[in-house]
Amino acid sequence: MKFNRKVVAVVAFLGLASLLAVAQTTASCTYTTFQYPGSTGTTATGINDYNTVVGYTAVNGALVGFIRWSNGTFTKVNVPGASRTLLFGRNNKGVGVGEFLDAQGGHGFLLTSSGFHTVNYLSASGTELLGINNYNSSVGDVRAPNAQYGLKRWSNGSFTQVRYPNSNATQITGINDSGVMVGVSGVDAGPGTMVAFALINGKFQQITDPSAPNLSTWVSGINDNQVIVGTGFSGNPPRNSHGFFVLNGKVTDMPTPSGASNLQANGINKSGLIVGTGTFGGTQKGFIAKCH
Repeated sequence: MKFNRKVVAVVAFLGLASLLAVAQTTASCTYTTFQYPGSTGTTATGINDYNTVVGYTAVNGALVGFIRWSNGTFTKVNVPGASRTLLFGRNNKGVGVGEFLDAQGGHGFLLTSSGFHTVNYLSASGTELLGINNYNSSVGDVRAPNAQYGLKRWSNGSFTQVRYPNSNATQITGINDSGVMVGVSGVDAGPGTMVAFALINGKFQQITDPSAPNLSTWVSGINDNQVIVGTGFSGNPPRNSHGFFVLNGKVTDMPTPSGASNLQANGINKSGLIVGTGTFGGTQKGFIAKCH
């Protein structure tokens, strides 16, 4: 679960490669918050270029997915027979990806105009899909005995397994139309153990938020302008968190508004709108942020 194409421009690669050498700054951001009707907590996980937001929410004690349309209305997403449905991404073709839980375990799914399509890698359970690009290539992970592997699922239904070097816990959280993927190693153990990375032409590049303690950076999405979004965690439970984005090799922190806390940045579209979740006025809400 989210904690919540081979051609890449040379300038994008150099920008990411120089990431660790550039000090962070703080952006100026305007936040629009929202809450799914009747929910006790709302998390926005992805946004496409039509400003359609997806995520999941708690309603009557159950987690269900949602689509928030650009006009602010909602559509509930719930896989039939599932005890939990989480929606993580949606591309410009209207194809969504996520994970659902039933009696057999966790499964990935695609949501298209024809309905839900279950996605399992090898075994009958343990797969989740966390991101999708406009070529319908999706990414995520699968849990096997004593290991967790990152996955890329091609549009033809075939898979490529992704493993961060010397790691037995890899999760791929996002992919853009250039095929650049982002993810995290050491995901299950949480802050203090996580290595965030971009995967470019088969090479891993570590990403670090200088405002977060060592091994406490999470990355969740990347857009077609090669801008990466993520979250820096700090402190022991209850942990604090803040969002950030990476542009041209520079980490820029997202400010936490007055009365808010524990922001997490989860997705970004080509226009640069960032979505995520945080506590606003004591309630967990989704947000859309415009930053500069």
